[in-house]
Amino acid sequence: MDVELFRTAKQARKGSMDSYWAYTLYRGPQGEKVRVHYCKSNYTTERVCQYFLDERVIGLDLEWVADARKSSGARRNVCLVQLASPSRIALFHLALYPKDDSLVAPSLKLLLENSDISKVGVNIKADCTRLRTWLGIDSKGVFELSHLYKLVKYSASGETHLINRRAVALAEQVEAVFGLSMFKGQDVRSSDWSKPLKMEQIIYSSSDAYAGPQIYNVLEQQREALDPTPPRPYHVELGLPIRLADGKTVVAVEEGAEDVEFEDNEEASYVPPEEELIKSASDTLTFEPDLEEAGPKVTRTARSAALPKTEVAKPVKDDRVIAAEDWLAEYRASCKSPPRATAAALRAYHIWSQNHDLSPSAIASILRNPPLQTNTVHTYILDAIKKEKLPFEHARLRDEVLAEVPARTLSSRYAALERQTRTTEVSSTD
Repeated sequence: MDVELFRTAKQARKGSMDSYWAYTLYRGPQGEKVRVHYCKSNYTTERVCQYFLDERVIGLDLEWVADARKSSGARRNVCLVQLASPSRIALFHLALYPKDDSLVAPSLKLLLENSDISKVGVNIKADCTRLRTWLGIDSKGVFELSHLYKLVKYSASGETHLINRRAVALAEQVEAVFGLSMFKGQDVRSSDWSKPLKMEQIIYSSSDAYAGPQIYNVLEQQREALDPTPPRPYHVELGLPIRLADGKTVVAVEEGAEDVEFEDNEEASYVPPEEELIKSASDTLTFEPDLEEAGPKVTRTARSAALPKTEVAKPVKDDRVIAAEDWLAEYRASCKSPPRATAAALRAYHIWSQNHDLSPSAIASILRNPPLQTNTVHTYILDAIKKEKLPFEHARLRDEVLAEVPARTLSSRYAALERQTRTTEVSSTD
């Protein structure tokens, strides 16, 4: 947490916007802000999930339409999936996916079902039940923050008889751990999460997910400082009791009591975010539409509230982009069926393959201003080659692209391409 921002929040008048805890208070080692990726397609979700596959602890939260019923379908019962690591937050807006998109990106399922990655949150078992019911995701590595919170709090005070598996509201934990109230509001909580997000919703949902790993890290430090030190609680799906430092275990509460969904016990009325908080949050946002797809529709609600119109970026049309678009039109016309790769991927591939002096990072700047993430260009190039069986120069693909892809992604998605690059001749995929 940024010391100056935290001090300002602590000194602010209680109830004012400056007094709230939110993800915008945090900075990286070089002063960089936490990045927020807003995704509204399976493709962009798959791409952004790569950022989280090597994390050991991530925050997990869901939003859905308050009046959703079984007959409402998956998109209203799981509108938004939020993930958070220390450096970035992902908002996967399933409710806005194209109609023919699968709601479950392969890497999202891989991540959530990986027991080696702890997914932390409050009342998280209920969220994971919702994921299993509506999306067929059998989450593993599920960690209830309330168990750790009570273990640390009551072990320190000697009141171990108060330790149980009942959920403690996230807002209560944030205030206890950080001494600040969360940015919340009943109007935001009960809003329609099936529609494009407003800035208030982005701040709220991002902060909810980001609070998880931040609370976890602080509580883990406090647990390890206890003498004697109680063991860390088990992952929820194991169904095992909370262990105390003396070797005793907590008697389980009545069946299902820890799974009950609840509203946070808050009396504060909704306070709309002030311009400064909106500006701070908008500076962290990365919208993740494909270049030619419905980007303006994704961002219109949030950007109109947050950024001057002059700041909306447009793709730079230099000669290499124009040449790629001409090639793309010819390529599409030559195909008997629509290409499997997206236009954005094919365009990036053509620029890379025809311009040996351009690195993926340079291509990222050519395709868009502000530049795309370089790893997005890596994914575009690899997906175009893989899906369309396009020719490539083995050594160049290996050194410029595959070498920059996380090992787990490489083995799960591009292993065949990696094997092919062990030779040096120019070829196409099998």
